[in-house]
Amino acid sequence: ISKLADFVTDALFELGRARPDALPVTYGHVGDGNIHLNVVPPQGMKAEAIEHLFEQAEAEIFAVVDRYGGSISAEHGIGRVKQRAFLDRIDPVTLDLAAGIKDAFDPCHILSNGR
Repeated sequence: ISKLADFVTDALFELGRARPDALPVTYGHVGDGNIHLNVVPPQGMKAEAIEHLFEQAEAEIFAVVDRYGGSISAEHGIGRVKQRAFLDRIDPVTLDLAAGIKDAFDPCHILSNGR
C-alpha cells in the first residue's frame, strides 16, 4: 500500500508517454492495495486501432507492475483475457498453492472450468 501512489504516478506517466490519446481510469480498493487501471479510447477510434491501443496500454501498465513487484490479479482472480499474462508472471509455488485452494473449494472443477 505504501508504494501505491508512486505506482499510479509511474503507470500514468508511462501510459501517457506511450499513448497520449488514451484516457486512463483508475479505481479500486486502495485500502487493501488493489487498484484497477484501465483506458478509454478516444471517441471515434476504429475497432482495430482500439485493440492496438489496449495492447500497448496493457504492455506499459504491466511493465510498471513488474517493476514494482506487483500482481495483475486481485480479489476476483484472473479472467481468460489476461490468463497468459498472469501465468507468465506467477511463480510455480504460488500457482500450485492457488490450484490447491481451488481444488479445496471446487473439487469437481465445475466453477470457472479451465482457469
